[in-house]
Amino acid sequence: GGNGSAGVRGGGGFALARPRVLKDNAELEALRLATHRRDEIVQLLVPELFTDDLCATVYDLVTGYPTLREAIEHGGPEVAGLVQRLSVEESDADPSDVAARLWERYLHRQIERCRMSAREVDGDTYAQLVEDMRWLRLRLEDLRESDRRAGAVACLLAWVLEDSEEDS
Repeated sequence: GGNGSAGVRGGGGFALARPRVLKDNAELEALRLATHRRDEIVQLLVPELFTDDLCATVYDLVTGYPTLREAIEHGGPEVAGLVQRLSVEESDADPSDVAARLWERYLHRQIERCRMSAREVDGDTYAQLVEDMRWLRLRLEDLRESDRRAGAVACLLAWVLEDSEEDS
């Protein structure tokens, strides 16, 4: 009797409860910082920088609610599992370095998007995409220079926030 029900349980919806293994990267480091030192990282990032949907959701919740408990309550089991894990993992990373890594990856994705779009257009639209790519590359250079990084991040934040307001 007992073996049959264990097989059904294993093959049922319970598989979703197994936590997804996330590769330790800049996204998780940013979440650790958001969990432990929120004030140091929150003004440097936006959810759009995260490529992993779970990480973006956790960032949004952890920075949007005053306590981790509230973030967990408004998340779900997967969010709760990750937030609880992060809450016991300290980070000694420099927030501006972590932010720069996320912004660099984001800019590379945007440049690639422009490059793909440029193949399908001509004239003024093409010229605009070339100009956009030039601007993005200059911001990438700024991010790599520690004395220009803060200005680059401020500029990029304004750009992303302005862009998301235009979309809504």
